Amino acid sequence: NSASDLKVDFKIFRVLPDGELEDANSGDFQFSHGDYVAFEVTNHGNEQVFVNLLDFGLSGKIELMYPRRRAGELVEPGQTLRYGSGKGKIRLGMPDKVLSEHETFKAFISSHETDFRWLQQDGLRSADTSRSRLRKQFEAAYNGPSTREGFPEGEEDIEEDWKAISRSFKLKK
Repeated sequence: NSASDLKVDFKIFRVLPDGELEDANSGDFQFSHGDYVAFEVTNHGNEQVFVNLLDFGLSGKIELMYPRRRAGELVEPGQTLRYGSGKGKIRLGMPDKVLSEHETFKAFISSHETDFRWLQQDGLRSADTSRSRLRKQFEAAYNGPSTREGFPEGEEDIEEDWKAISRSFKLKK
């Protein structure tokens, strides 16, 4: 959301064996299978925010990494949420079927509590991106024609602000 007023930072780190954190926010950072990763979100704004972290994995799997069983973690103004360097650990692993060498952690930060568990999916079976006629028909049936839009009436929209920040990295064996 390019119009977002949220003032937040999202960073990832490699957790070194001694517990120190190595900055992993450059565009060409590489992790290895078995490495531990941590993340942090800092709220620089004047309003509370809610954080969800999704992992877009090498196999096409989408997993809610944090928080595991609820809709967003509250981060108050001026506070930092850090996960992966203390009791809770995030260990990187190489799946059997790899569709991409890049993994992406995406932080969804919003002004209201939002549940992103519905976005989770298992990995893809193939990397074939060609669109068969059957696939095109399915997509049209599922998504509808591009000119169709619905406008719900009678409900007030909540003025919600949100931002999505991605950090991608290479993962090697």
